[in-house]
Amino acid sequence: MNILYVSTLCSDKLIKELFDAGYKPIQAIQKFNKLLVTGLAENGCDVYALTEIPKTTGPKFYKRKRETEDKINYIYSRKADIKLVYNLYIFLSGFFLTLKWGLKHRKGSGKVVDSPNNENIKNHTNISDNEYFKCDTNLSKNLKTKNRNVAVLDVLQTEFCSGALLACRLLKIKAVGVVTDLPGLPGMLAGSRRTAIHRYAEKVIDRYANSFDSYILLTEQMNGVVNRKGRPYMIMEGLVDANMVNSDSAVCNDNRKIVIYAGGLYEEYGIRYLIDGFKMLDDKNAELHLFGHGAMVDDIKKDMEEDDRIRFFGIVHNSKVVEAELQAALLVNPRPTVADFTKYSFPSKNMEYMVSGTPVLTTVLPGMPKEYHDYVYLLEDESAHGVHQMLTKLLVDTPPEELKLKGRRAKQFVLDNKNNIYQSKRVIDFLENNAERLLINSSVIQGSVKQDSVSNR
Repeated sequence: MNILYVSTLCSDKLIKELFDAGYKPIQAIQKFNKLLVTGLAENGCDVYALTEIPKTTGPKFYKRKRETEDKINYIYSRKADIKLVYNLYIFLSGFFLTLKWGLKHRKGSGKVVDSPNNENIKNHTNISDNEYFKCDTNLSKNLKTKNRNVAVLDVLQTEFCSGALLACRLLKIKAVGVVTDLPGLPGMLAGSRRTAIHRYAEKVIDRYANSFDSYILLTEQMNGVVNRKGRPYMIMEGLVDANMVNSDSAVCNDNRKIVIYAGGLYEEYGIRYLIDGFKMLDDKNAELHLFGHGAMVDDIKKDMEEDDRIRFFGIVHNSKVVEAELQAALLVNPRPTVADFTKYSFPSKNMEYMVSGTPVLTTVLPGMPKEYHDYVYLLEDESAHGVHQMLTKLLVDTPPEELKLKGRRAKQFVLDNKNNIYQSKRVIDFLENNAERLLINSSVIQGSVKQDSVSNR
């Protein structure tokens, strides 16, 4: 199967070059996309990463040649950050690059596979023997090659993927939307002030998000927002790096009890009550390490002056964050559950936390399936007092060996059930099964149309 993966995914080589030059692309989405495409490639797919280099990353004008890394073929759009016409430029880039790829791979030459079993097809469709034999030749012809073309698009990259989606429509390439979050969708664009332009933009984006042939969603609740047409979908709440099986957590041996939060530093993410709750903790060996960026950076620097146990590291390469997580005593996600957007997301940081083998304290996020609850500590009182109570319970009252056991069990759970090789295989099965279903339905319709045409004569 040829897969065109349309997103902002950059090669590790480019990421390093950007960091060395002082540019810092968002790590969470890079890691999610990289784990997924790596898994697809490891499962035998030919993966082409069509990449929009993020507008906020790198120089305003940038051209990069195609490159291959870890079995992934990277195709970069030329970056031209020109005011007023940037969005149109990105839309056209997505359209023409996808069109070029689609035309190049239109005639696949994959290995011949066995024809579908007649009884299996008939058992999954409501067609008569006469209708089946009329469509069998066309169906077998469509299924004869293994290298079908599929486009998998990051729905959040609106302009770039809108262009790619249009090209897919023209070339009749099935377009699968990956939805990792819902910013920009209904009710989330305008913030506190909604103008007529905002309302119009919401309608356009809403229509775009509901235009894919099928969906890969992080939570079941997303389905009602982006898939109101009832297209096929699957739930994949996240994935972890299968290579983490070789890593071991090692708590600092200098008596420090390091608590880590890595992600957006915003009050609406619970950072304020996390810091206030930590300040109340009476343990001189405890430290709170904060990684990331956001509106609270200046407030955090003031908190550091009041409590020298608080440390701020800013945006660093994900490998450095993972290294720090392996040495921590506790990893925290304080995201409040009262906000409506939390039911539409499953934070990737929870998956990264769990696979580190370090125990995790998280709020009871509505988008987090209950199967996870046995492997993490739950913060049910979302306040500074609640944080203080849980930190005291875990860092002061709980034996270290019990904490380590909790972390190891969480790591084993996600490695067994959520590793990127396994999750990508689920995606491939979904794509193949859905493609066969669509071909069967298409063939049945074509056969019926031909039969009706003959009858009318």
